[in-house]
Amino acid sequence: MLLQAQTPPAPTGNADQYFCSATSWMNGGFTKPGDTFEELYIQGENLTFYDSSGNVISNPSSYTLVDGETYEVTQTVSGVESAPLTINVTDRECGCLKNPDFETIDGQPSGDDYTFYNQDVDDGHKTCNGSTAGLTSVAMSAVDATANNSVATLVTPGPDPNAPINRVNPNTPNSQYALRINDPTSGLDTSHMEKEFVAGEVISFDYAFVLNDPDHDPESQPYVNIALYDQNGDLFAQRCVISQPSDCILIETSGAFLYSEWSCIKINTLDVIGEKARMVITTSDCDLQVHQGYLYVDNMFVGDNADASCQDPGFGYLAMESVEASESSLDCVVDVQGNAQSCGADIDAAVPFPIEVCGSVKEPVSNSNPASIQDLTLDITKNGNLVGTVGNPTINGDQFCFTINESDINIQDAYGPLEISTEVNFTLDCGVPYGIVISDRANVDICPTAGCVAPLSTCDDTGTGIGTFDLTQTAAQIRGTQWTPADVDVTYYETEDDAV
Repeated sequence: MLLQAQTPPAPTGNADQYFCSATSWMNGGFTKPGDTFEELYIQGENLTFYDSSGNVISNPSSYTLVDGETYEVTQTVSGVESAPLTINVTDRECGCLKNPDFETIDGQPSGDDYTFYNQDVDDGHKTCNGSTAGLTSVAMSAVDATANNSVATLVTPGPDPNAPINRVNPNTPNSQYALRINDPTSGLDTSHMEKEFVAGEVISFDYAFVLNDPDHDPESQPYVNIALYDQNGDLFAQRCVISQPSDCILIETSGAFLYSEWSCIKINTLDVIGEKARMVITTSDCDLQVHQGYLYVDNMFVGDNADASCQDPGFGYLAMESVEASESSLDCVVDVQGNAQSCGADIDAAVPFPIEVCGSVKEPVSNSNPASIQDLTLDITKNGNLVGTVGNPTINGDQFCFTINESDINIQDAYGPLEISTEVNFTLDCGVPYGIVISDRANVDICPTAGCVAPLSTCDDTGTGIGTFDLTQTAAQIRGTQWTPADVDVTYYETEDDAV
């Protein structure tokens, strides 16, 4: 009896993916070659790549992607090739990241495009802080190294020596390597990983913490700090975990260690979208040179929130995603809605009152009592001054919406450019209550609401169906009773597209 091998499924990955050409990298402030298949997000075994003509691409790791092209990818399992995954690629000027998964297409470990630093813990331990300024970079250690000063090590699947977790995220199909920052054996080091990228809507990655808990003062405990800096070197986002049993993200072992299950972090980077950015992850042993702290990292992602695989961020998440006029204000008005766009600036909109501001909010992961939203508010500022605050949003699942009315702004001139910012305060209690605060911002241009205009009519004296209309006759109706000619200018356009 002959047994026919089963055809394996196609590799996994989005059908539409983005990449950055050398020009896009240059526009973001970097001199780097254009992206190859190494920068796409494809999961599979023994991958084969085909161009749009069906020809095998023999060098996918060095093949420069072409904007607008379609490629096919198959995987071969037990000698049987799968059906293809079809991928359409688009060049864009944001969301640029090299080597997202610490391994090459053919399964070899790679630390390319990452920089690592090491300090004695006496010099480097700065709780929820740390700097690479003035430090000399160091090389990666050998795969699976565990000795002292194993600052940055690519590790293979297998059990962690101090916590009941796998060294590589078991939820990622076909992943053969993860990065460990700091070593698991000594207590003598502070280690840093530095990664530069062109910001998209979000940055995310998978992680697992392992931190010894010697029960020192918090300022002396092992810790992990994640810091994001803009192109000017200014800190714009930070997440920090100190080795404390009361931290809801950590789980106690039967020994002296705390750890986290493999999870993910996602940080909103809309403030710096399209700009050069830098992430520094600092992992430190305790400052008494005895107790270890280290971190596993895998599956880096920079790009659109919708494309990020991180659906349950360990530290929570907040982002405004749309600003638009309420239906009640659109009887005679065309609004210019603002939405989170690929490589767009912050959400910009030109809308009349009332205004709907909507977005996503995700609660942090907790190993005990679930997190709760203590407060979710929206602040309105003009020229740097707070001019209004709105609370009590409508929340449906992980979506929220605020309504801003003219009466919510406490100055007479409520029109023109304003900045809106949302802030959420999550509360957690796994022994000691504490909070996590996340914020986001966007710009909006408030327009006066136009009045509805009665139809204009004129006599067709010539029988041609063509007449002359004086549009300025409608100005008073457009202004309504709230505005005078000194308050607003009325401009006329032939089409709606011309007007917006």
